[in-house]
Parts: sequence; structure tokens; C-alpha cells
Amino acid sequence: KLPNPSYTNSIRRFTSKPEPPQKLSQTPPPPPPSNPSTASDPKLLFPLESTPRWPDLSPGGVLRSLDYFGTAVFAVTGSALAGTISSMDLLGCTIVGSITALGGGTIRDFLLRPTLAAFWLREPEYLVIAATSAIAAFFLVPDHPLPPLATELADAVSLGAFAIIGTQTAVKTVAIHPLPAIILGSMATATFGGVVRDVLAGRPPRIMHSHQEIYAGAAVATGAAYAAAGLA
Repeated sequence: KLPNPSYTNSIRRFTSKPEPPQKLSQTPPPPPPSNPSTASDPKLLFPLESTPRWPDLSPGGVLRSLDYFGTAVFAVTGSALAGTISSMDLLGCTIVGSITALGGGTIRDFLLRPTLAAFWLREPEYLVIAATSAIAAFFLVPDHPLPPLATELADAVSLGAFAIIGTQTAVKTVAIHPLPAIILGSMATATFGGVVRDVLAGRPPRIMHSHQEIYAGAAVATGAAYAAAGLA
């Protein structure tokens, strides 16, 4: 008599040894493909210390202090020019002074990092410094004119600080080559606000008349020297 097939299958199921579980493969995943943009990684090309958000005694903190100082100086000179040459009112002087201080960095951010808001929208203390300085200049400069030598020295310090800050921002933009980024970052940050100021005041832009003084070239030279120091 033949055994019942269902009975035979049951016996085999209970007496057969279970198969050992299969071990998962321990092979590591393949590395991601190389990104060509890493050749422009600012952390590799420019190991200089980044600037902190607030001033302190570190080199970057001192640079931040000079950046605040430059913002105030550019706002004062822009407001004074708008009031004395163009005879603008308080609102006009405040706008022109603020644009003088913040316009260059705004154009830089728009050209190099268009997906981010302008720096003074992310760090509103710059707008406060610029507007306050422009308003103060509107009331004080008519009775107390700016001394020429002190103004030139303050403007030179501010130009250098803006050029370095612009270079720092430019080298963080890995989507473009570092060389045009440095030129654009330093020159735009330090001088384009003054270009907008001169246009609003109805006078020839300062940086386009090299027979008067070297201004845009000094900004680019400062940014290039800072970048070279990072490569050294």
C-alpha cells in the first residue's frame, strides 16, 4: 500500500533540517563619483580663518570689526555727498548712504550666490549700522565737515576690509573658477556701492576715472594678496 502523500510531506517538513539563513553581503558600496567642483573647494585652496558673526579678538573678529567700521564710513561719506552735492533730504541721504555701504555686497551676492538672500537681510546689523550712520551724517556734516585726510584714511581701511570680506565670500562659491570669483568678489564689494551712489548723485562714477586715483585696482590687489596669503 502506498503511503499518503500529505502524510509523507508532513514527515519531511518536521524531520528535515532548516536551511541556514543567508548572510548579507558585507561588500561596501562603491564610492561616489568624483565631483569636478571639488577642485575649487575653498577649504583646500584658502585655509585662512573664516570671519565670525560678531567681533572678537581673533584675526577674523578684528576683520569683522573693520567691516562694521567700513560700513559706517561708507554710509557717512555717501550721505554727506548726497546732502552737499545733490541737496537731498533726510530720506534721500539715508537711502544713498545705505546703498553706498551695502550696495557692493548686495550686487556681489546677487552675482555669485543668487539663491541666497543679500547679506544684510541675513545679518540685519549691517542695515542698522548703515542707516544710523547715514542719518547721523545728515545732521552733523553740514555743521562739522569731514576732515579730508581722516576721511581718506578711513576710506582706505574700509576699502581693504570690504575687499577681503568680498574675497572670503567669493572663494566659498565653488561653482565658478576662483580667479574671476576673487576679482568680482573684491571689486564688487568694495566699489560697486560707490558706483550706484555716484549714479544717484548725478556725477561720473569714481572708479571709471583712473586719472584721479587708483580705487578699483587697489580693491582687486587687496583681494588677490589675501588669496595668495591663503595659498602660501
